[in-house]
Amino acid sequence: MTPSTKTLLPSNVRGLRAYRASRRAAFLCTVIAQRAERVPGDTKDQLVRSANAVARNIAEGSGRIGKDKVHFLRIAYSSALEASDTLLALLEIGAAEAGAAVEAEHELDQARKLTFGLIRKHS
Repeated sequence: MTPSTKTLLPSNVRGLRAYRASRRAAFLCTVIAQRAERVPGDTKDQLVRSANAVARNIAEGSGRIGKDKVHFLRIAYSSALEASDTLLALLEIGAAEAGAAVEAEHELDQARKLTFGLIRKHS
């Protein structure tokens, strides 16, 4: 995050490693979707939506307590799985560059691992 954007979210959200990894993944997935040409259906849009949903649900969950917090973290985890599957679909049809996809998948995997840890901590 740039210095000018650091104040957009409370520090308890910005400080979450899961949130930071998910924001990086969302950025990388958005770039992949923008570069992809001629993809059937809404696959590119789905990649962007699911990747961004990870960070958004982590952010929303950070403002909740108890079961409500865990619910949003579980949605974030599931959205990361969905983004990974969509990324794989783009790779399989040759619409995504392998190196970019591997980098995005690494960030999605980090976000999943860290989110799973948060789920366990708050369950």
